[in-house]
Amino acid sequence: MGEGPSKPALVSQAGPGSGKTRVVVARAHHLISAHGVPPPRILAITFTNKAAAELRERLAAVGGSGAAGGGAGGAAPQPGLGPSVLAKTFHGLGAYILRQSRGHASILGVDERFKILDADQSERLLRRVVEDVDAQQQPAEGAPASGLPLLTPGAARMLAERLVELVSSLKTQLAAGGNFDDAQALSAGAAAAAGVPPLARAQRRGAVEEDSKDAAPVSARWHRRQVQAYYSLYQRRLRENNSADFADLICLPVRLLTLRRAVRDAWRRRLDHLLVDEFQ
Repeated sequence: MGEGPSKPALVSQAGPGSGKTRVVVARAHHLISAHGVPPPRILAITFTNKAAAELRERLAAVGGSGAAGGGAGGAAPQPGLGPSVLAKTFHGLGAYILRQSRGHASILGVDERFKILDADQSERLLRRVVEDVDAQQQPAEGAPASGLPLLTPGAARMLAERLVELVSSLKTQLAAGGNFDDAQALSAGAAAAAGVPPLARAQRRGAVEEDSKDAAPVSARWHRRQVQAYYSLYQRRLRENNSADFADLICLPVRLLTLRRAVRDAWRRRLDHLLVDEFQ
């Protein structure tokens, strides 16, 4: 693990159950006990809430002085307050950064009191968006929207499921690539998604007959312009309700740190050591 606290990067590669989390905990303890690093200047990140809770418990057990945490809601002590290592999931850290932004998040269309939609809530919102877009496109005489096949309840559900996957993938790509031109990225993403097959979970339901019946209305709507309409209204509904989905908890903090130097510099001053469990 290295004797000094200043080693720029250290990677531990090993299989499940081999002790990687133990290495992270030992490293944190070593920094605190052997080198006098204040616990609040250490950030430990892992992937799941269960893993984050375990990490906090282990840190507290070896002298991490408690270990501030919290789930994706980001409720936790203020940065720099309290003698504790900050231990978070990736999504929890994203929510925490946004909630601590002190008004800077307004450039993203939310404030620090934003609500977090879970996967089911996001899918329900997308289903309402699909139905609303279709209704807006409905001709006066009551024919199906823009000549499209009738959107059955099953088709609306299937389309919402596919859009959940697309929205999450698109937002993750925006964050990873540092590309914050939503319109340009959406256009490319929607075009690339035109041939995406139905979700595996729909197949796992065993609803083969139902899915085949609903496939035509979904396929007819799975093109760039229509997907853009769904995505745009979905984003507008999120912002109107001061809400963020799980993908936003990754994408929005990256955007905030990129666009607001004051926030970026504040976090750089706040932390000396970053320990990541499950960094892939």
